[in-house]
Amino acid sequence: AKKHPDQTFLHLPLLLGCQLNSPMVELYRQRYPHHRIVVGADGTLEFLLSGNLRLSVEQLSAMLLEAAIETAKTFLDDDSVDNSTTRNGSKSEFEVAIATPPFWGQAERGAILRAAQYAGIPAARLVNNNAAVALNYGNSILSSLGSKPQSRTFFDLGASFTVSTAASYQKVTGSNNFQTYLLRILGTGYDPALGTFDFIERLINAGKSPVTMDASSVAKARVEAGQLFRVLSANRRAGSMTRDQLRTKVADLLNRLRRPVEMMTSLAGDVTRSSSSDTLLMGGGS
Repeated sequence: AKKHPDQTFLHLPLLLGCQLNSPMVELYRQRYPHHRIVVGADGTLEFLLSGNLRLSVEQLSAMLLEAAIETAKTFLDDDSVDNSTTRNGSKSEFEVAIATPPFWGQAERGAILRAAQYAGIPAARLVNNNAAVALNYGNSILSSLGSKPQSRTFFDLGASFTVSTAASYQKVTGSNNFQTYLLRILGTGYDPALGTFDFIERLINAGKSPVTMDASSVAKARVEAGQLFRVLSANRRAGSMTRDQLRTKVADLLNRLRRPVEMMTSLAGDVTRSSSSDTLLMGGGS
């Protein structure tokens, strides 16, 4: 990324399903002015590279999906992948679920499904990433669940967006005393344009004037600012900067973190105030 920023494409989900005049495209151009974004023959966004080479956002996303699938497979037992079968005993293909932001609409979801097809995943299923987080956590507390709902709150500060979610869990007994477990998403709040990238960018522009460097220098500065941000998250001082100084520089961003929580609370009502026993931090920036 530092040596070849013109061949590095970050935060692609911001552009999936967008039109050229979308606010997200404008935001992306502000972050990465060295990239040239154009409209392709089919109406989708493309990056115009040297030699008049074009790569669509969906094609680049397909490459990321292929890499993500290979990473996911390393966490599974080889037998569960290679020897999976359907209920009737026939051989089944490896099934893939793609987690997407809860604020995505049909355009963005359609774009990621096309990217999945490019990656050779024609039967991919989509699930909201906050629901996926809640489901994964729920598997770890099944033994403690009863007929009374238990609530949890999840706060997810990612690289490019923030999501806050309230969920409830309970054991349900149906006919013939069949027991199962119920997960309900009670409320969701989000800021689609606030992530750790914004905090890191604030560190780069901490001087009196904004940073105006070539793409490679900016990429290097972002890496160093990211390291400083991580150090200050665990220590009171890093070099000449203190954590209190960092908080002052990002005070407006910290205030924006309240909005997803307030949105979630307004949807979930009193449940989050009265019965939520735990708040869990998710995401690399939390």
